[in-house]
Amino acid sequence: GQRTPHVQVQGVGTSQAVPDIAMIEAGVVTVSKSAGDAMARNNTRMVAVLAAAKAAGIATNDVQTSALRLTPRTDTRQGGQDRMPNVVGYRAENRARITARDLPGLGRLLDALVAVGANVLNGPHFGLTDPNAARDAARRLAFADARRRASLYAAEAGRTLGPVIMVTEDGGGPGRPQGRVMMLGAESAPIAPGELEFTARVMV
Repeated sequence: GQRTPHVQVQGVGTSQAVPDIAMIEAGVVTVSKSAGDAMARNNTRMVAVLAAAKAAGIATNDVQTSALRLTPRTDTRQGGQDRMPNVVGYRAENRARITARDLPGLGRLLDALVAVGANVLNGPHFGLTDPNAARDAARRLAFADARRRASLYAAEAGRTLGPVIMVTEDGGGPGRPQGRVMMLGAESAPIAPGELEFTARVMV
């Protein structure tokens, strides 16, 4: 049968949003000749780290253990093909994933964690408590872009647009950090959360 005349275009939309949460991983690594001593000292310091997070206003359900390890340290120089390397000590590690919701206080939080013994820090990774609004804004912009392009092509072909036949969302990236810099906690660790960018693509 004869194909109904139509136009198919891709629309792209991008929205920005200022992060309102930050995820960091904080922990303690302790080395000792004794496995029991390594764990005991590590536990003591980690308790202090968690207490400091709580004192800084971090809610209990915003703290989750992400790693707990006890591994032997070996002297490879004394090892060989015929025997195992000599165990010379132990490395204890405990890490917690922390969600911080007070971004202006993030620098002070990091300083407090380090002050009580945290010697492992990863992050921060910024995000949104509810990213759906930012994603939907990008989707609306993508659809508007597709409509604009379709209108242009239809006009060039001497036609007018009919109803939408099909809409397909083509992925859409997660929030990516962008370059707008907003410094937080000038008297402590400098933090620049910038903005998150959300991109949506639709075929219409």
